[in-house]
Amino acid sequence: MDTLASGHLLALGAWGALVMVEGFVELGARDDDALRRAARTHFLLDVWIELPLLAAVLATGVALALRVPSWTALHSTKVAAGLVAVAANLYCVVIVMRRHATRDRVDALRRDSVRIRLVSPALGLPAAAIAAWIGFVHFLR
Repeated sequence: MDTLASGHLLALGAWGALVMVEGFVELGARDDDALRRAARTHFLLDVWIELPLLAAVLATGVALALRVPSWTALHSTKVAAGLVAVAANLYCVVIVMRRHATRDRVDALRRDSVRIRLVSPALGLPAAAIAAWIGFVHFLR
């Protein structure tokens, strides 16, 4: 495996680990005060760690995709699944930022917390799992 592929895997692994940490932050928040703390913590994680990791994942992914001499349906499926995972995550980042800005309004805090807890497991994680499985089983060398 070359340096670019290793860098892509490293960025993906760090992103996956961060998503797990964010999940613990979110699921540990049971009352409104804890939701406010989660809103602040998740916001800081997104701004300082997750967005740079997503940029690294996208940059290395694009560079790897540009090296493929002839695309197959498997390549297209892997890239599509990866983009769905990234899009779901970027949607969550927007909701996390909005929640942080409105964290003093309990109705908005609760609404956005529910959205964050639903989008990633329902859409982002399955798409990421598909992309990872295709990458590990078919393209990792």
